[in-house]
Amino acid sequence: MNPKKNITILIVIVSILAVFFQMLRSNSTLGFFKNNNASLGTGEYISAKIPSTVHKEKFTVIYDKTEDASNDIKNNVVKTLEYMKKDVNVEDIKNVDNLDISNEGVILTFEDLDKVKSLYILEKYVKNGGNLLLAERPVYQDSLINISNMLGISKINGMVNSNGFKLLSNVLIKGSGLNIDEKIISNSSLNLNLNKNSNILAISNENIPLIWSNSFGEGNVLIFNGSILGEKLSRGLIAGLIGKLIPNYIYPVMGTKLTYIDDFPAPVPDGYDEGIYKEYGINIANFYKKMWLPAILKGAKVYNLRYTGTIIEDYNNNTKPPFASRINNDNDFILFGNELLKDGGEMGIHGYNHQSLAFKGYIKQPLGYKPWNSVSDMEDAIRETVKYSKSVFKNYKLRVYVPPSNILSPQGREAILKSMPDLKIISSLYDSPYPDSYTQEFEIKDGVYELPRVSSGYNDDEDTIWSEYNTITSSGVFSHFIHPDDVLDSRRSEGKDWEGLLKSYNSLLSNINTNFKWLKPVTASEGAKIMKNYLDIEPFIQYKGNLINVYCKNFKSGCKFILRSNNVIHQNGGCTVSKIDEGVYLVTGKSANFSLRMGR
Repeated sequence: MNPKKNITILIVIVSILAVFFQMLRSNSTLGFFKNNNASLGTGEYISAKIPSTVHKEKFTVIYDKTEDASNDIKNNVVKTLEYMKKDVNVEDIKNVDNLDISNEGVILTFEDLDKVKSLYILEKYVKNGGNLLLAERPVYQDSLINISNMLGISKINGMVNSNGFKLLSNVLIKGSGLNIDEKIISNSSLNLNLNKNSNILAISNENIPLIWSNSFGEGNVLIFNGSILGEKLSRGLIAGLIGKLIPNYIYPVMGTKLTYIDDFPAPVPDGYDEGIYKEYGINIANFYKKMWLPAILKGAKVYNLRYTGTIIEDYNNNTKPPFASRINNDNDFILFGNELLKDGGEMGIHGYNHQSLAFKGYIKQPLGYKPWNSVSDMEDAIRETVKYSKSVFKNYKLRVYVPPSNILSPQGREAILKSMPDLKIISSLYDSPYPDSYTQEFEIKDGVYELPRVSSGYNDDEDTIWSEYNTITSSGVFSHFIHPDDVLDSRRSEGKDWEGLLKSYNSLLSNINTNFKWLKPVTASEGAKIMKNYLDIEPFIQYKGNLINVYCKNFKSGCKFILRSNNVIHQNGGCTVSKIDEGVYLVTGKSANFSLRMGR
């Protein structure tokens, strides 16, 4: 062999490899990335033939229209039941005398039992096999004393404020033993003693019973001795209460785990952060590249996540045209986007900058944002961001929009619908204390999938756990977001350094991954497809001897259900069954008509 020829060949190989690895870190490879799903269409549904004798399960919800809290609780209970695909009959308190005793359950969402003229109707309903839920603690009065035996109460000592919340059972899935601080939960409650047959499911810090069940005749009663069920983030508690009340209760869920990184990719802050430099001796840019990103991507593999990142083009405060472009001027943007997509993630848009799309006077929070003057200005800014992204991610369709600071005015929503040609999904907040936040339900509006996030940040705190456990129990969804720069913000980091934040974040992810292995990690686009299947399915349940037969309209194979039952459950055809908690099963449908068998 000619030594010079060998050297030449070696040089060529090394050069090719150098070019290849440079491409992996550059703009060149990003043109290869395409969305995993070309559209959000779910394909054809199939429907089972529904026997004429089988109907949707139906609940009657009774409220007092003169009581504000009753209206809030009623609305929250009804929405929870609608998500669970049950029929709901809403009645004013004056109509208790006309109660439909054929219902699966009756839910009271008011406090003044004296307004019910014929309480014996409720007693008769339960005694004959009915299921009754008190979703708001009643006030202490004669009517309450008259039905105290049915409610399992032996003595009432007046009204108190109860603090904190400790679950003694899994009303929330995997929630047994969960202890929530009084800063997060406090209730107006009855101070009482229960009879020996009552089964206590939750207590306050003062050991006041907050949830208990009682058998009465052939039926069941379950009491929530509190006032928080009007809050949106208590829907899992409502779902769990109904599941504990009704024997063998089944409902569909999404079964998804969504995680977002807002402001990513985005321009990396210049210079140094005092804490990071003191700890690691590097600037912010190197911290992001050498420490933050590797840790986040490692966590995605260890804890089974698929991140959806949302782009910021520039952190200027400009809300008037022209909007300057950063095209081909940000290697960190290219690197971060490349790494996210290689890891199976998805890209969306957060904004041209971090100025929420709203006119003057809309934003009430003290964020210091500049208002926009017109919808067309908003459109121009978004179009610039789309153009910038496509200059780097050439074949990539940006389907997701996340509003800066989760604020999106009606005019801003109009602007993104006009300026993002591939827009399919808006992800903001499921709930917020701020009236200017863009809060969402799981729904489809104007052809856009509203796919909310439930919690945020790196902290494994009780507030996050309470919010997520509730949403997982009610709808089967974990949805969380973080920012790369949380560590740079003393408020969002709660004073923790990076090591402390990472430890806390990994603890949260480990908790969810360990307790809810049945949640499928998805990007926003993948989650939206599953959400549509969940929204469209219509299950009809038949109980026949030791069998539970489920007939579905608009069914897609793989749809998931939660079944609460004190029986041992086996699949009897058309589905798979796995136990995910004590008395809780995950049922995955394989055909539009599937069957479950109860028994040893």
